[in-house]
Amino acid sequence: MQDIIAWIAVLWALSLVGFPFASGVCGLGRLADRGWAVSRVLGLLLLGWLTWIGGTLGVIPNSAGGFAGALILLGVAAVWLAHRQRVELADFFRRRWKVVATTELLFLAMFAFWALVISEVPAINHTEKPMDFGILNAVANADGFPPEDQWLSGHSIAYYYGGHHMAATLATLTGVATDKAYNLAVATVPAMLAAGLLGLVYNLLRFSGARVAPSLAVGSLAALGVVMLGNLSGVLELAYARGVGGDWFWQWVGIKGLEPPAGGDGWLPDGFWWWWRGTRVIDTLAESGVSLDYTITEVPFFSFLLGDLHAHVASLPFTALALTLALAMLVAAEPPGLDWLRRRPGEAAVLALTLGALAFINAWDFPLYIAIVAMVATAHWLSFGRRPRDLATFDLSTEEDLSIARTLTRGLGRAALLAIALAAAGVVLYLPFYVSFDSQAGGILPVTGPATRHFLFLVVMGVPAALSAGLVARSVLEMGWPTAELRKLGWPVLAVSLAPFFVWLVGVAVLVSVSASDVDLAEGLVWRRLTLAAPLLLAGGLATYCALVLSAGRRPMQWLVFALILAAAGFYLLAGAELFRISDLFGNRMNTVFKVYYQAWILLGIAGAVGFYYIVAAPIRRRWADYRAGLLRAIGIAWAAVAALLVLASAYYPAAAALERTGWFQNSESWSDNTLAGLDYLRRGQPDEYNAIVWLNEETEPGRIIEAVGDGYSDYGRISAATGRATVLGWEGHQQQWRGDDAKNLLAGRRHDVAAIYQDEDGVEVLRLLRLYDVRWLVIGPRERETYGGEVDQRMEKWVEEGWLTSAFSSGDIAIYEVRNQ
Repeated sequence: MQDIIAWIAVLWALSLVGFPFASGVCGLGRLADRGWAVSRVLGLLLLGWLTWIGGTLGVIPNSAGGFAGALILLGVAAVWLAHRQRVELADFFRRRWKVVATTELLFLAMFAFWALVISEVPAINHTEKPMDFGILNAVANADGFPPEDQWLSGHSIAYYYGGHHMAATLATLTGVATDKAYNLAVATVPAMLAAGLLGLVYNLLRFSGARVAPSLAVGSLAALGVVMLGNLSGVLELAYARGVGGDWFWQWVGIKGLEPPAGGDGWLPDGFWWWWRGTRVIDTLAESGVSLDYTITEVPFFSFLLGDLHAHVASLPFTALALTLALAMLVAAEPPGLDWLRRRPGEAAVLALTLGALAFINAWDFPLYIAIVAMVATAHWLSFGRRPRDLATFDLSTEEDLSIARTLTRGLGRAALLAIALAAAGVVLYLPFYVSFDSQAGGILPVTGPATRHFLFLVVMGVPAALSAGLVARSVLEMGWPTAELRKLGWPVLAVSLAPFFVWLVGVAVLVSVSASDVDLAEGLVWRRLTLAAPLLLAGGLATYCALVLSAGRRPMQWLVFALILAAAGFYLLAGAELFRISDLFGNRMNTVFKVYYQAWILLGIAGAVGFYYIVAAPIRRRWADYRAGLLRAIGIAWAAVAALLVLASAYYPAAAALERTGWFQNSESWSDNTLAGLDYLRRGQPDEYNAIVWLNEETEPGRIIEAVGDGYSDYGRISAATGRATVLGWEGHQQQWRGDDAKNLLAGRRHDVAAIYQDEDGVEVLRLLRLYDVRWLVIGPRERETYGGEVDQRMEKWVEEGWLTSAFSSGDIAIYEVRNQ
């Protein structure tokens, strides 16, 4: 409990540090909550960047003292900023204490729930957990940055480790052991994300004119929906568990693990980790059952339930911060451009820092949120440029021609320049990271495999897509019948929206012409993909069109424009995954669908929540609608009922999955045995190895280790991951993913050398290799004996007798030897 209290206390301290910056520097003071909901994330970002760049430059030690000093420095600056805003801040807390209280209660509720779930299954021993835990330990124990790769000694980590650094920062400040800090960090992510989404939707609705109470209610429900709901695969799981549907139906469904016949009478699906199937829905199965289009379709709830502190998870709270900053940009009195960078250096710096952090934490988010900022800036310029009284102030033009086409063209140019400048600044702020970063991504290719089946798409993305589609449809009604000028705008938007499909078509034609692959362009490839990608592109285009038209109106509805921009981005992302993929080691679109659908879930979830409020609570302000008010109201009620039914259906998956994962209400075990210690499974099951890890962490000086090399997603590499001590070679497959094909020879050579160290009878050669890799601690345990033979113990004792190896630790079947330097 002391660890949890210390963790929460530091997070609250970061809120208090971040709030004056949010309110007084970042432009969030113009929002209804003045940035309180994301102040915690902002405080962590500022502290994380300061300690990282300070550690990189060698001016801030990677230690509790160094980090505390950095926090005090930020605290002093925050006190000064708060003093300058003392009247505004005092008024905010006096008048808006309910906003603060609701945000903090949601944060604490989310944190408590997920901490309780994790305490049931805290073990860091499966999926990507060992990798993330290893990076966390490598960062926490690094002398400086970039940290050494725990699974490839002598090389920097070739993965975006920004999220792990944020977690390590909290662990270092609180003094919490890293195996507990790992799990506390996993629980913190949904809590900070939920708070940020609550604030974002609350601010949007307040700009719509909604009162505080309904804005907080809708914001809370939106946050819960994005964080806690699952996809509709739970409905299929329930039907399968109840024996509903004939063999033909389940054959048609085509999801692995739900093969006919269905059967049973339970209300919960059977099978260990059955909820894993919900993230592997989109696929095309051959008659033999082999996957032809294996993809990953996670949602945030699954990620939190699984417990990986992976990059796409760690970035979530920072995406909420980026969106909040973009909203503040949209509602500013002046539009953002290159001059804005000079006039608003604080806002520009924090926005660039946040966007740069997204690349540092999860590179997939960087181009997306740069594009969203550009879309927001374009909308703002269009809105601003249609107001003649403002033209002279910002020297746009002195002409009377205020056509949408001309204003939009100018706005696009200024927004593009702003996006380029912010992207460049974001890269520069994290430049040391890029110097050591190595990616195996090889560009963008057209997708030539099977297209996504419409049914499976709806199972995965049906709920947020339907809610966002409602937002777009309602916005069309708000605009009314477009004028001739607006109709002229529609054609270019339509052309640009559909352009990706034609680009894909040309790309496929080129691939077919230069390769021997047999691709059916006429039917098997083009038509099936067109029937899903085209509607998504059209939905994105219509959302874009509505956002532009509403921006150009005499009464710009910025809150609605922002939601439409998010909807457009979400639909474009989903269409993009049908057409293009990142060229990577996997050779298919698996990872592209994974990351893109994950992003779309967040964006469409936010837009859909605003859309639900818009349809249910906001009146249509067009005179023509008065004649059809009854019909429109009936349609709105029917749509709301269907949407509510879909949301309710999607709630089954998280409820049933949480019960299976935790065993709640299914066994008699007491919560008194729960723990957040991620290595507790090792302490109870393999105490000798646990004692060795504790000894290395607490009793030894820094130094590289060597342990057996084996398969990924196994117990191999566990000691290096649990200590952050770099080993010669860990999970080889991950290294190849991170570093590409160029690393194959390096990895093969290291695997050979590790085997030689454990098996070679020539002590001179073994010592040479140990010193070549600067190994200080040599591990002998069950994995080493299984991999390299039972004679390794006798061989090590022989080297001890020769005097260049010393027995340093022994516990049961684990022994650790120290290599003498001389």
